[in-house]
Amino acid sequence: MVLENEGPAAPDDRVRQVQANEHEADVARVRPLKGFVTYGPRQSLTSFRTSRDALADLGTEIDLVSFRSSGFMAKITEPLRHARIVGQLRNKPYDFAILNSGASLIAEPRLVVRLVEECRHRQIPTFVLWRNARVKLERLRRRMGARRFDRSAAALRDAALRHLAISERAAEDVAEFLGVSRAEVIYNCQRLPAEHLTLREPEDPPLILNVATASRRKRPDLFVEVAARVCRRHASARFVWLGSAAPSTVQRQIDAHGLGERCTFLPFDPDPFRYMAACSVFLLTSEQEGFGLVVAEAMACGRTPIVFAGTGAEEVASSTGRAVAHGDVDAMADAVLEVIDVPPDARINPAARQRYLDTFAPKAYAARLDGLIRRTLDGASDPRRVEGAPSKL
Repeated sequence: MVLENEGPAAPDDRVRQVQANEHEADVARVRPLKGFVTYGPRQSLTSFRTSRDALADLGTEIDLVSFRSSGFMAKITEPLRHARIVGQLRNKPYDFAILNSGASLIAEPRLVVRLVEECRHRQIPTFVLWRNARVKLERLRRRMGARRFDRSAAALRDAALRHLAISERAAEDVAEFLGVSRAEVIYNCQRLPAEHLTLREPEDPPLILNVATASRRKRPDLFVEVAARVCRRHASARFVWLGSAAPSTVQRQIDAHGLGERCTFLPFDPDPFRYMAACSVFLLTSEQEGFGLVVAEAMACGRTPIVFAGTGAEEVASSTGRAVAHGDVDAMADAVLEVIDVPPDARINPAARQRYLDTFAPKAYAARLDGLIRRTLDGASDPRRVEGAPSKL
């Protein structure tokens, strides 16, 4: 049997092989690192899970360690669970630790104290990663009680700890609310499924999408108000909220505006990317958002995000999207119409895709995190700057 590709390698193939060999040699020269990374809710795992292979390519391996437990046995098994986690940190040759994420760890005060003490004893660089806006921290403090919350938070103000945040907004909220040192920014990442790597035209009539649970904090009521204004001025625009059914108050709002099938709420779908690839606009109506990973996901599909100013989502969108004042549904509707009042091919946003690749793709995340860890281990003179991420410092 004859293979069509047999024979001398083409010039491009030889170049790629040389580059691969050089990369392997570079990795071989880099000091291999091993890290201990905690996680609570599954969503706090996304960036580490999707960048794990890219980190390994750079010589950094991470163990992902869950600290959350639920159910009626959680309190009973807590001492054994904590002993297992701290024992793993103590007995493995880790070079660094990332306590991810800060707010979820505050809810485990005994574990927080033990982890911080063990990291100090090991004398390894230890980072606390914060993912939430101020509203989440305030809600957690009310639920735990001020005294218990403050005692747990105090352990995370240890001078030996370094703080990271997923956005400038989250960094500011943590600094103001908890009094910790100003956190460095390292944005989240997500992997784009292979079937969506090629940019394609959105559907027509235009689809305007949001992906979230329809909780009060996500402001589905504002989504409906924007839909009502756009649909009065555009004959065929459709609005879809993907993530949960409309609350009864929101459904009454849809009915009152006579939107019918032009504004629908759909249940959670494990593949939101197919909706993102179909939409013309990604409309995030949350007024409090630490980051907004769904915005980065929509940008990966080449879609224009429209968000509220002053949120982490505005940082994600940057100049590739539109940001309007909090609660200004008229301005939000105008921004939607500006995007959809052109042919489908003109609604593709290549700049949004490029920002995703440069900033929110797993390889970009891995390069920033690996660089930060290595500079910390090397005692860099400017430890507060994360390469590739903006800073107001």
